[in-house]
Formats: sequence, structure tokens, C-alpha cells
Amino acid sequence: MGMDGRTIETVVVNASEGSARVQQSISLQALSPGLYFINVTSGKQTLSQMVVKE
Repeated sequence: MGMDGRTIETVVVNASEGSARVQQSISLQALSPGLYFINVTSGKQTLSQMVVKE
């Protein structure tokens, strides 16, 4: 998500049932330098992480 609140990309990861950990790589190469937020949602929980691309 960009600073303007616009969703830039949505990635859906299907984890196998009972998985304790899932890894997913995303590329920031096509994005302009700036401040972005990565939101990860699992069930009813959402984790947000701020990322700075220089």
C-alpha cells in the first residue's frame, strides 16, 4: 500500500492446513522510491510493516 492508501499489489498465499510458518517473497523492484506499508492478514489478525524503498 502506498502512502496515498492505494493498494499496489495483492498476493494470496494458500498455506497447507496446520502450517505454523509461511514464507512469501515480494519484489519491490518496480516501485518508485518512497514509503510503503505491507499488510499481512491471516484469519482475523492483520500485521502491518512499514518499508522504505530508497
